[in-house]
Amino acid sequence: MLKNVARGVLPDEVIDRPKRGFGVPMATWLRGELRDLSHDMLTDAVARGRGYFEPEGIARLLAQHDAGINRSVRIWNLLQLELWHREFVDGPAPTPSTSAMPRDI
Repeated sequence: MLKNVARGVLPDEVIDRPKRGFGVPMATWLRGELRDLSHDMLTDAVARGRGYFEPEGIARLLAQHDAGINRSVRIWNLLQLELWHREFVDGPAPTPSTSAMPRDI
């Protein structure tokens, strides 16, 4: 229905072209907004304590990406594994009890 509405407004080659995906700027995000998150999550004591990966290898991978070598797929996969592990294996972080919270005076 939307294609029929667009006919006459957009060229037919635009309307009739096959579907296609779009790129996600993962490398840019992992050097920008997600840099601190990925570095913190993959190098902190919790992640190191699992013993899954060599800390030097993780540090090298992050440094290579920061230096311009695209390691975004590997970093993204490791970050997702760590986030999944923290949520579903470790369990959610405990919340402070209400008795420990300060009261208004």
